Amino acid sequence: MNKGDAILRLLMEIKLELKEVKEQMERMQTKIEKIEQQNKQKQVLLQSLKKPKHVYKIRLSFKKF
Repeated sequence: MNKGDAILRLLMEIKLELKEVKEQMERMQTKIEKIEQQNKQKQVLLQSLKKPKHVYKIRLSFKKF
C-alpha cells in the first residue's frame, strides 16, 4: 500500500465518521425541538394556571320589613 492509498483510506474513514456525527446531530436536534415544544406547552399551561381566577361575589339584597 502506498502513501496515496493510505491517504485515501484515511479520508474515507474521516468521511464516514463525519456522516455519523451529522446523523447524531440531526437526531439530537430533533430531540431538542421536541423538548422545546414540550417546554412551550408547559409554559402555556403554567401561565393559564397562574392567571387569577375571577371570584364573583354574590350580593344578596335583603328587604327590610
